[in-house]
Parts: sequence; structure tokens; C-alpha cells
Amino acid sequence: MHSNLDGLYDDFEQAQRAAVEVTDRYRDTPADDPRRASLWGEVVSRTERSATLLRRWLAETADRAPVPHLGQDQAAREPEAPATREPALAHRG
Repeated sequence: MHSNLDGLYDDFEQAQRAAVEVTDRYRDTPADDPRRASLWGEVVSRTERSATLLRRWLAETADRAPVPHLGQDQAAREPEAPATREPALAHRG
């Protein structure tokens, strides 16, 4: 099934890869490198873009998720009551 959702997820994957790549570049850049500040801005921007795309995809797919179905025998069966433990000695007062 190819749909707009597939394209949206592909966009998310691409954005995530780009965020990881720029994060790796940032991490490999020496602390005194003047490009480090702009790389950090790019890390933040690409990470936010990736997160936004993922949230959009999740919102679009939330209504399409299959609902688990219990079999009739499971739905009719009541849960077992937890075992109660009798005190060893009754308190006499």
C-alpha cells in the first residue's frame, strides 16, 4: 500500500538521517572551531524537523491502527480473583 503516509514516513526517515549526520559532524568538530555554533543550530533545526514529521505521521496513522480483538472465550471469562492469605495467628483482643 503506497500512500501519502508512506511519503510522509519517507520524509521523516530522510530528515532523521540528516539530523544524525549533522550531529555526528558537530560531535567531530573541535570545541574551538568557529563552525561549531552554526553546526549546533543545524542540529537543533534538523532534529526539530524530524520530530515534527514523526508527530505528523503518528497523528495520521493513529486512526488507522488495528484494534486488538479478544476471542469470545477470552472476553467472556472473568479475571481470577487474587489469592488471599489468611494470617497465621488470629489476633485475640
